Amino acid sequence: MKKALSIIIGILCLTFSPARAGYRSMYEFNRTYMSGRKSFVIIGYSASSEPAFDNCRNIEVGVLTYRNYLRHGYSFLFGWKNLESDGIRKVDFTYNFILQFPFIGANRQIIAVGNSFTLVPFFGIGIGAGARTDNFPDLYKFSDTGDWFRDTLENYVVARIKTGFDLTVAPGLAFQFMYSKNLTMDKASTIWAGINVDF
Repeated sequence: MKKALSIIIGILCLTFSPARAGYRSMYEFNRTYMSGRKSFVIIGYSASSEPAFDNCRNIEVGVLTYRNYLRHGYSFLFGWKNLESDGIRKVDFTYNFILQFPFIGANRQIIAVGNSFTLVPFFGIGIGAGARTDNFPDLYKFSDTGDWFRDTLENYVVARIKTGFDLTVAPGLAFQFMYSKNLTMDKASTIWAGINVDF
């Protein structure tokens, strides 16, 4: 009986030790989100309420500073529908303020996916300036009411809400999945995927 019990205990130790080790290493993945800088590159496909700007492809690159539960920094977006000279062009420069959750609760729990990955949810906003054109170099006007403030907001100011998560795969490396919605200009909704690395 003692021998059988020791075998069962040994099997349980072998079974649960890698899980505990895996949790510890994944916890370290998420610690890289508490300070430092990361760069990201994401590619997106957008749908817009403006027919001329529907079905556009986009690429966004940026560098964010990470501090506890906040990430902030700049990003640059370029979008196109066709790469010919008369194709759609979207250009944005934004500064992003994003809340993130690498740890949850007083006990600093992580969101583990199996024994290999973690999720870091986030949401926030990017604010900046941009331009749209369907016939470069002429700029596309979304608003031409004669009210300079409203026209400036609709034609040149970018306000983009963002939400999504990072799927960590190693310390300082994650795949990023995101949904964004432009509140001005082309009103585009975009689905994104890309990578996020230490910078």
